[in-house]
Amino acid sequence: MFYKSNTDVIFDLDVKGALSLKNVYKEFIVLIFIKPPDKESVIARLKNRGTENEFQIAKRLERFDLEVSKINEFDYVVINDNLYDAVEKVNSIIQKFNNK
Repeated sequence: MFYKSNTDVIFDLDVKGALSLKNVYKEFIVLIFIKPPDKESVIARLKNRGTENEFQIAKRLERFDLEVSKINEFDYVVINDNLYDAVEKVNSIIQKFNNK
């Protein structure tokens, strides 16, 4: 049984994990797909971070097309082309559901 506690829980999940949660908690979950503007942006961001080697970057890129193909299964899509704007959009979505 769930009780409203006025607490938001935010998970950073891959697409498979997010869709699994949605299957279990259908009426309690809102999925937001944070989408990079394009694949080239993903490559540039990963290389600029310097936290992953070429092999790790290649593995992440292998999942890119599969994950984007599931975008219609999410409730909202936020394009992360500007971090400040993306954060504001996500906050707006959260507030929309807090006001219900």
